[in-house]
Amino acid sequence: MVSEQGTKMGRHSLLHVLIHVGSNTPNAVPVIEVGGSVVPIATGEMTIPE
Repeated sequence: MVSEQGTKMGRHSLLHVLIHVGSNTPNAVPVIEVGGSVVPIATGEMTIPE
């Protein structure tokens, strides 16, 4: 997924997000990779429903 942010405030940037899901076992842990260039102003957390 590519997320565009900051355009309306004149600080356009793109984040590239990859989510890798392991095997279909109950204990599989997704791996999330995020790349791009940003000026951090907040943090967040995403929960994937079971």
